Amino acid sequence: MNKQNKNIALIGMTGSGKTTISRLLSQKLNCEYIDVDDYIKDKYNQSSAELFKQGDDYFRCIEHQSISEIVDLSPRIIATGGGVVERKGNMELLKKDRVIIFLNRPVDSIMKDMDLSRPLFKKDPDRLYKIFDKRYNLYKDYSDIEILNDGAINEAVDKLIHYLTNM
Repeated sequence: MNKQNKNIALIGMTGSGKTTISRLLSQKLNCEYIDVDDYIKDKYNQSSAELFKQGDDYFRCIEHQSISEIVDLSPRIIATGGGVVERKGNMELLKKDRVIIFLNRPVDSIMKDMDLSRPLFKKDPDRLYKIFDKRYNLYKDYSDIEILNDGAINEAVDKLIHYLTNM
């Protein structure tokens, strides 16, 4: 476990590696993790994408409620959704007794791995870049540590463990 024995929350764009890294990190640190999107899917029996169809505000309210429940569960590592930073209240909940990690993966790399046939990208191929531009400063402002995830996933995990153990 890290020296401070603090909870950890991972923030970053969709496709930045939050879920994968939180799983690997939980194994290496021998602690629990929870993924906000999985929690929402289990609780509401619908995916985040399905809930988004009912409106952005509707989903963001569900996300905020779910985060408030998750922080009460006190998991060690929380993998958030990409838009969690858009609501200050989410970040206030996550910031309490947690180290916030910004997984910064280049958008070009994310785009290579995404299904560009999804309706989201058919309407606007540059949408992911626009979302990143909108959120980048929020990710930076809310994070305690930034990890550039531009190589092998294990490299990002090792960098993260190094930062956590040397805080």
